[in-house]
Amino acid sequence: PFDTNTYRILTANSLGSMFGTSSPITANPDTGKHYGPDFPKFSFADTVRFHKQFLEEMGVEKLFLIAGPSMGSLQSLLMSAMYPHFVSGAIGVATAGKIPPYCMTIHNFFQTALQMDPDFNEGWYNLEKPLTINKVAHMAMRIFYTHNDLIQKDVIDTVPEGPEAVMQRGYVSEAYLTANLEEHTMTHDPNCMIAVLRALNMYDLGLGMKNYVQGVSRITCPVLLINFTTDHEFYPEYAKEVADILNMNNRNQATQKSYDSKWGHLACVRDTSLFSRDIDHFIKKLI
Repeated sequence: PFDTNTYRILTANSLGSMFGTSSPITANPDTGKHYGPDFPKFSFADTVRFHKQFLEEMGVEKLFLIAGPSMGSLQSLLMSAMYPHFVSGAIGVATAGKIPPYCMTIHNFFQTALQMDPDFNEGWYNLEKPLTINKVAHMAMRIFYTHNDLIQKDVIDTVPEGPEAVMQRGYVSEAYLTANLEEHTMTHDPNCMIAVLRALNMYDLGLGMKNYVQGVSRITCPVLLINFTTDHEFYPEYAKEVADILNMNNRNQATQKSYDSKWGHLACVRDTSLFSRDIDHFIKKLI
């Protein structure tokens, strides 16, 4: 639904990302070495300010639409709240107005697990040698960010019933957890993961405001919120809470949809056919 013949699509990585921008693997100009654990702590509010400056320097005076999945959805809502006159519409897929307690605890588990690796060395580990615990964290993520339905249909059900079925299902389950693990651990830096997880855990539209309702109410543009009933990260009720607050102040400002998907949280990038029509309708209403 994002027609590049009609719209200019601009994308930017978040602060702390291991795939671009400034992060713990960036060279520190004061030392000539990578920042590592010395990289300044940041919040998504910092990332939004960073993106706003990036857009201003490109000469962008207003966004027709800001949209994103997961982390990108949180930053889309936060941009709309912090700069309401800068954004004409916002879409959040697999989203929330604040980090749920269960989600925060899982993020802390990943952070703590990475820091407990014997080779972590207070964040000054060997960048060329992935931490063993990094592999464990990625296997846990493959469970948490998907859903039982995915593992059942795409892993367990690939083994037909028979005398060896239980044993074979154990093998395919292990293969699912370990597939391409070396590649993933080589491209995911632990310090970057910790920095981003910390920023995630600080996300709250009510932060710095009198209360949560006031924080959410800063958003004045039309909003589309899409969530998944199988998502362990952001349960749909957290998006519904945002929509209810916005619609209480301005009727029909927010539209909230929920879908079933075997992909769980990853449905936001793996099951886009579920909600592409919703996005298309939303864009046409903004025009």
